[in-house]
Amino acid sequence: MAIKPIPLLALLLGLWITPVGATSLDVETIATSLRQPAQHYRPLSASQLAQLEQGFDALLRADADSDTAAVRQSLEALGLRWHALDDGVLLLSDAEGNGIGHYLIRRNASSSLLLQAPHQFYDRHTGELAIELFRNGDMAVLALNSAHRRTAIDGRSGHADIAHLNDTPFAALTRAFVRHHPQGSVVQLHGFAADKRTSAAGRSADIIVSSGQRWLLPAAQEVASCLMENGPWQVRRYPLEVGELGGTTNTQGALLRQLGHGRFVHLELAREVRERLRSDPQTRSLFNTCLHRLEGP
Repeated sequence: MAIKPIPLLALLLGLWITPVGATSLDVETIATSLRQPAQHYRPLSASQLAQLEQGFDALLRADADSDTAAVRQSLEALGLRWHALDDGVLLLSDAEGNGIGHYLIRRNASSSLLLQAPHQFYDRHTGELAIELFRNGDMAVLALNSAHRRTAIDGRSGHADIAHLNDTPFAALTRAFVRHHPQGSVVQLHGFAADKRTSAAGRSADIIVSSGQRWLLPAAQEVASCLMENGPWQVRRYPLEVGELGGTTNTQGALLRQLGHGRFVHLELAREVRERLRSDPQTRSLFNTCLHRLEGP
């Protein structure tokens, strides 16, 4: 049975209902809808992660008109609520509050960009900003954490820090994405407090760009160069101009290295940058343009 798409505007205004006369996208309200922290982080089993990866794989392989009834059933069994939006966008949200994450998939995207915000409750504004960047660009996929990084993991020690855990839903998505977009790029947004940095370079930085490892690869260099040449920011490249916040312990970066994929871009944004990007569409458009320098087939 065909699913009637919900206008993206309705999603952004919360409760999936479009108010009469609404004319603009309210990112603050969608952020409220998707930023209610899950009360638990319940790790998926190996078989569940495989099931999730297969679901992501099928959605990335299908076009917007494909029959996805079986995929929907499989993903909903894992705790993801399925919302078909306009313009071929699909929202998979954490229906049971178990920390599985929220995902926006643009199934007719011409780009090959996966944007991740793994600390949206901890790194202020990164969730709202990621939604804005996805909405205004042609990014293929957006992944948001749904449990705070300090939420205890059910049944074992540790906390739900998606950027530093292995075998997570983000990892299942990353593997599926790279399989379908071998020249695609994975970009992660993070936030930092400049006054807490341990170096002069870190304290003076607006943006720190890295490849999540001890050297800078071409994809991260491309983004850094664009931001330096076209933006109003003090951009520092790890490890060239700054020696901290290089994302070297990031598990998505490590996974991509294991897969032989060198197109991981780790972005640390000072709070003032995040606030300006949220409030200033022109600056946000410039930032988005630099991310789309990463376009691949």
